[in-house]
Amino acid sequence: MRSLRLLVLVGALGVGVAAAPAVAATSPTQRLSFTVQFAARSKTTHAIGASGSVVYGQLDFVGPSTVNGQAATVELQSNVFYTRGSGPFDGWVTVTMADGSVLGVEMVGGRTKAQPDTTDASFTAKLVVFGGSGRFVSAKGTGSMTGSRKASLGGTVNLSFRLSFRT
Repeated sequence: MRSLRLLVLVGALGVGVAAAPAVAATSPTQRLSFTVQFAARSKTTHAIGASGSVVYGQLDFVGPSTVNGQAATVELQSNVFYTRGSGPFDGWVTVTMADGSVLGVEMVGGRTKAQPDTTDASFTAKLVVFGGSGRFVSAKGTGSMTGSRKASLGGTVNLSFRLSFRT
């Protein structure tokens, strides 16, 4: 009789555990908007074609910003492929907050419209938040980027970012 009660008790506990729904914790959506004036750290590009009309390569930028009232350093690594000053780009943005938290962002579908000499450029890109560290450790979301550059390729770039993500 004792083993029958124990079996019934274990069975009831098993049903209770199995029937309990798994509840995933979700965080509220975080929104970050910030602007950055980027200076080029390095530029490795090549010009080919008639009169150098095709430019491709990599650029690395860094700039200070304020994100939600906190100081941040923003880095941008970009791959470009321009014909007569305009064309696609992609790359990555890394936002490092004063507290050491890092947010990783991918730029996708980027487009540059500029003069043939690469001056007077405007930029747009979609953004994908793919993770981070510290308070951004499991960040996932999307966003957009717009901006401009008066100087030629590799000159100072002014960009605005809008991000929406959950951690």
